[in-house]
Amino acid sequence: MSSTSLCAVILAGGRGSRLGGRDKGLLGLDGETLAGRLVQQLRGQADEILINANRNASRYRVWAPVVSDLDPHYRGPLAGMQAALHHSAAEWICTLPCDTPAIPEDYVARLLKAAASSTLVLAHDGQSLQPVHALIHSSLRDSLDDYLAGGGNKVRAWAQQAGYTIADFSDQADRFRNANTPQDIHAMRLK
Repeated sequence: MSSTSLCAVILAGGRGSRLGGRDKGLLGLDGETLAGRLVQQLRGQADEILINANRNASRYRVWAPVVSDLDPHYRGPLAGMQAALHHSAAEWICTLPCDTPAIPEDYVARLLKAAASSTLVLAHDGQSLQPVHALIHSSLRDSLDDYLAGGGNKVRAWAQQAGYTIADFSDQADRFRNANTPQDIHAMRLK
């Protein structure tokens, strides 16, 4: 446990089912892995950086400490958020999926600015809510624990229940493109 004010968590704990079971965070893009690239981008934006991973932990530890889901049944992004809230003593947890390799330079600052009146902030790209791009206050840990214990697993549903505000990223919507398929990775390499 650390005593920082903000912990950024790269969520890489999924099964990679749309990529034939490949671990998304370890996929290469322009000579770097997706997770390694995000760690570099987060340096200077967060006091602490963690990677949520449920496999290949030794490979991820090259970049940052690794936390695994508390529930071993792949419950999705909320399980990674929960693991971070239980591991870090930070006041705020900032999450992002490992498959969005080009976050804005002021990603954390924008989320924090929107948090002035809320304990949960979700990014919005101008057209769509980006619920895994979130800023979560540590006071929501019990709320998330209760939601998951009740069988819930949808980020939007928990966010509705907890109440949230939006951080506007409409001027940088292209930064939220993600790599869900091999075609997505290929298209990112062509840019």
